[in-house]
Amino acid sequence: MLKKISEFIVRFRYVFLVIFIALAGVSLYLGTQVKVNHDITKYMPESSETSQGKAIMDEEFAEVETSTLSVMFEDLEDEKKQEVKEYFEKIEGVKSVAHDDSEDYNVDNHTLYTLTVDAAADSELASNVFNAVKNRYAEDYELHYSGDVASNNADVVAVWIIALGIIAAMIILIILCDSVVEPFLFLFSIGLAVFINSGTNIIFPEISHITKAIAAILQLALSMDYSIMLSNRYRQEKRAIGAKTKADNQKAMRAALAHSFG
Repeated sequence: MLKKISEFIVRFRYVFLVIFIALAGVSLYLGTQVKVNHDITKYMPESSETSQGKAIMDEEFAEVETSTLSVMFEDLEDEKKQEVKEYFEKIEGVKSVAHDDSEDYNVDNHTLYTLTVDAAADSELASNVFNAVKNRYAEDYELHYSGDVASNNADVVAVWIIALGIIAAMIILIILCDSVVEPFLFLFSIGLAVFINSGTNIIFPEISHITKAIAAILQLALSMDYSIMLSNRYRQEKRAIGAKTKADNQKAMRAALAHSFG
């Protein structure tokens, strides 16, 4: 059975490649449409004491319709402080901005703004406010965030950590693999899988922000070794049959796939 499956995969390998590239392309768009949930209490069973306590609180007390976002700038020029405050005040959903020239908001090279958002911290409006702040100033200044809006919208895993992990993995693979091309093939195939996984999350009403943050790096970590195993097995099969032609290579790959399933 495994031999038949392997033969089918190798025979129609280009068809599979086109299909998966097309799926990845569609999934890139679908991934942007997946709703992200920042409220982790939704994943607790209703029978838990925490869920029951939260339900009682929701019944007894009206839900708070405001939230806060504190943004601290490093090395913000004095002449731009008022300009920044005015920009924050114009963002849709911002109810008020607390900032003045006192030491409460200005210490050494640090400048603090506290935004009150006219919506709950896990709302789309609060998310839009957070992104409006980040997109406008994150490239020019080092920003630090706090408050319930930041807790619900800040990255669970920093992008530079993910990038560092991928770079480290690629360096190790380039050094240890027989071919310099192999690590990039591994990354390409796993990249397609990551895009498809992200896009197919559209079948769920929503996903956790933790899932969104760590799914890609988990796929890389958990899938890379299978790619290496298949590649090594392929080389072993080529040596075993003394592969010299394209037909020999296909035969070696069929055997490698069949023996790698286990």
